[in-house]
Amino acid sequence: MAEYNNPQNEPGGDKRLLLIFVVSFAFMLLAQPLLKKYFPTPPPPQKIAQTEQAQPAPPPTKAAISAAKAASKPAITKQAASETETVIESDLYRVTFTNRGAQVKSWILKKFGHDSEKGQLALVNPTAAA
Repeated sequence: MAEYNNPQNEPGGDKRLLLIFVVSFAFMLLAQPLLKKYFPTPPPPQKIAQTEQAQPAPPPTKAAISAAKAASKPAITKQAASETETVIESDLYRVTFTNRGAQVKSWILKKFGHDSEKGQLALVNPTAAA
C-alpha cells in the first residue's frame, strides 16, 4: 500500500522558508539607499506650520462673515403635520411605508405559494413594526 505524506512536512521546507526570509530582509536593506535617492522624504510638518503662523491672516470678506452667521443659526427641519401611509403595489408585492421615520409597516409577497393563506407571505412582523 502506498504511503501518503503531508506536503507541509516535506524535508527541507523549513530551510527554504528561512532562505526566503533572509533574501527578503536583504532586499529591503539594499533597497533603502535607492528609495532615499529617488524618492526623497517630504519636509516635516513643523516647518509648514511655522510658515503658516508667520503669515498674517487676510481680513475676512463679506461672504465669509455671512457664511459664519448662517452656520451659527440652527438648521431648519421640515416635519409633517400628521403621519401618512404610502402604499406601493405590484403583481408580486405590496409595501406600506409611513412618513414617521421612513418605516415599513408591512411588506407582503403576493405570489409566494408556500403559505396556506392565498399564497401570501408577510415579511414584516406587525408587533415589531408597531
